Amino acid sequence: MPGLLQSLFRLCFGSRMKQFDGIPGPTPSFPLGTLGEFSGKHPWDVCAEYGGRYGGMTLFWLGGTPTLILNDPALIRDVLITKFDDYYKDYPIKALKPVLKETLFNLNPPEWTALRKPHCHPLLIEGYDEWLRSQFPVIKKVVDRHQMLMSAENREFRLIDRMQRLFFDLHNSMVCGCDFEDGGFENFYAISVMATTRMKFPPPLLIPPIRPSFHRAMRLHYGAYEKAVRKARTNPDPGANDLLHVFLRQGVEIPDAQIVDFLSEFHAGGNISAAVAVVNTLHLLNSNSQIASELYAQLAQICQRNGISPESMEQVPLLDQVLRESLRMLPPIGVFGRNVRRDKSATLGGHVLPANTAVLMCTAHVQRSPSHWKDPDTFNPGRWTREVIAANPIGSDYFFPFGRGPRMCAGAEMAMFCMRIILASVLSKAAVKTSGSFRPVLHCGVVETPDLMGRMMPHPSATTSSAG
Repeated sequence: MPGLLQSLFRLCFGSRMKQFDGIPGPTPSFPLGTLGEFSGKHPWDVCAEYGGRYGGMTLFWLGGTPTLILNDPALIRDVLITKFDDYYKDYPIKALKPVLKETLFNLNPPEWTALRKPHCHPLLIEGYDEWLRSQFPVIKKVVDRHQMLMSAENREFRLIDRMQRLFFDLHNSMVCGCDFEDGGFENFYAISVMATTRMKFPPPLLIPPIRPSFHRAMRLHYGAYEKAVRKARTNPDPGANDLLHVFLRQGVEIPDAQIVDFLSEFHAGGNISAAVAVVNTLHLLNSNSQIASELYAQLAQICQRNGISPESMEQVPLLDQVLRESLRMLPPIGVFGRNVRRDKSATLGGHVLPANTAVLMCTAHVQRSPSHWKDPDTFNPGRWTREVIAANPIGSDYFFPFGRGPRMCAGAEMAMFCMRIILASVLSKAAVKTSGSFRPVLHCGVVETPDLMGRMMPHPSATTSSAG
């Protein structure tokens, strides 16, 4: 029977298969192609496995639709950087269309290009680096408040839920100001659930959402930012240092509706993925007690001297090393997607790809490549020496947790800054003990672990001192 179904597939799609001659991959069968390879497995794991089985480029079939999986950094560089103009972003734009509006995440050139110009986006303003550093006390205040609440409960809590709520409050304070009356985390989460649900369906089956609760959440979520922009326009505070006021003071000439889309984009683009990165880091530290103890001790030392600050965090290189190693081993985004342009073919790895061919790029496999990383499956923050960081900056061949090239996440610098402060602030006061299942699921395309629990525990040294 398998041979018959494979022959039937060739009979139906033989001319299409010839367009991809020479590209290895599992043998497709009628009618599902090679979709059965994903049965009972996580799709990002299957994509990573193909790197070992078939090399840098693998062909698989979703029914009669061909898709390429790239596990070679040079090929990925071609798609995302060298031949950037030969590709466009397709999936999951249609799924996200009712959820996101006009943002860098879900547009393609020329609309995307217009928004990516200097002074047209809050993250691209002049002096952004200085502004971000000035947000340390704002971030620290939000983190300390959330930690106090988590510690006061003295029980286990869902880690991902708490971290997503933390980032939600944190982003609002940075972007709109500490007095911002937001639309509520529950509204944002309802929107993200709708996006996740839609991403499970093939594009031809997608219809506009009809659930009244979703439209109410959208109205309240975006309405909160509309109100903030109106207030900043009509009654500006010359001393305000939130990103909205700083952006408007630069005399931007873009519609207020577009500014609202930018403000809401911080949650869609960074809330879920950054929260996942922090949760993953806490999980890895919990599984590597010696490294965790060393980090606790170093953080305790700077707290005793001058407290947590941007300057003092730089005195604890292990903090940055732990975060980078977590992002390398457990990238929140396991797979990035592009399509060959609709109007012409593209050449990749010596093969001519037909127009609109889907291409998936696997972060997880490349960032654990044994040809580049020694003991790639071992959590070893010490590998991130100054020389290694210089040779493997964020967005390079073997380390791209935020993507690569012109479309790399515009908020990567903000995310790294916030995550360091969260880890330093929380872990300088308590250890986070994790338990439960590390079962990964997709949430808005991000690999998160909803069943992982956490609990704030006093550091052993603090317990001993108290007992003495």
